[in-house]
Amino acid sequence: KNKEKEMSLSPPSLNSRLMEFRKSLKDSCSISVDDPTLVIVWNDAVLNDVLQRIHGNIVAIPIQIPDYIDIASPSVFKASIEKFLSLVGGGRLGNIIGPNTMDEYVNVMTQLRHVECNPFIQAMRGH
Repeated sequence: KNKEKEMSLSPPSLNSRLMEFRKSLKDSCSISVDDPTLVIVWNDAVLNDVLQRIHGNIVAIPIQIPDYIDIASPSVFKASIEKFLSLVGGGRLGNIIGPNTMDEYVNVMTQLRHVECNPFIQAMRGH
């Protein structure tokens, strides 16, 4: 009984917003409410600032940039990460990675963890 109470304490507004979002996308990109989907939300101000500092040589990142990351512009950077993640998932529609089977979703989350732990990405976070 206590477990049921604890489970019901999860944020219902976030869960309901995600369900509503998935339902609104169902017709346009074949995402069903049963498919685990990842929506990537970018902080454009921070990303723009970091990329401008890298391109302006204001900050040097002495780490090899992975082949799957393109830093030509913020939109190209975002697309390269999203494309990389979608390769192990069920596809991509903009910043939406899915629909995914559960195995694909696990693969996407594993790849996302690899991206987050990449030394280049870690160096970007520090600037």
